[in-house]
Amino acid sequence: MQFEPNLGQTDPQVQFMDRGVRDTVFLTPTEAVLVLPVGEPHPTANPTLNTSPTQHKQVIQLQVIDAYPMAVIRDVEETPTTINRLIGADPTQWQTHVPVYAQVHYDAIYAGIDLLYQGNQQQLEYDFIMPPDADPSAITLGIQGADHATLEKDGHLLLSIQGRTLRLQKPVLSQTVDGRQPPSLAIFSYVIPLQLLPTPPHSGRLCCGHL
Repeated sequence: MQFEPNLGQTDPQVQFMDRGVRDTVFLTPTEAVLVLPVGEPHPTANPTLNTSPTQHKQVIQLQVIDAYPMAVIRDVEETPTTINRLIGADPTQWQTHVPVYAQVHYDAIYAGIDLLYQGNQQQLEYDFIMPPDADPSAITLGIQGADHATLEKDGHLLLSIQGRTLRLQKPVLSQTVDGRQPPSLAIFSYVIPLQLLPTPPHSGRLCCGHL
């Protein structure tokens, strides 16, 4: 998974995006929008934020509730890959050598808490990074677009979307101690309408799972 900046190829609220083989991810100031195929994909579909389920696509919004909407969003770790987008007959409208990045970093999405998106084995991983004096109870995630949610005994959250199932992996925490990051587990609690509250035992680096 790699992220390209939005240079006008999609909705202007999108800052970065990843076009996978089947799924597409859009990163806006306060949410990650996943466009997922359901059933047989439309052979000519061009997924955007306005893609409709009637086009064999389903939109899932992973919202960072009460996030600071003006957080600085920046690319991290430029990859060797570049994108050339040659659309139309006017060369002045072509986009060439567009860089792509391994991570997208949000500075102070909550007070004292940063957010980092990255790919992890073709899954979207999102990490909340905080110093010891930050308040992790501020972190609340909302999900729109799922038909049903089930919290498994092992802590994973299953989302049912028109016959397809997505697993939101249980949160994992790590804290740097003497140069090491021993992981520990947090838990999800959730309310209806669906909002996820990762409940960590201490501050540090909270990886709220993968989609």
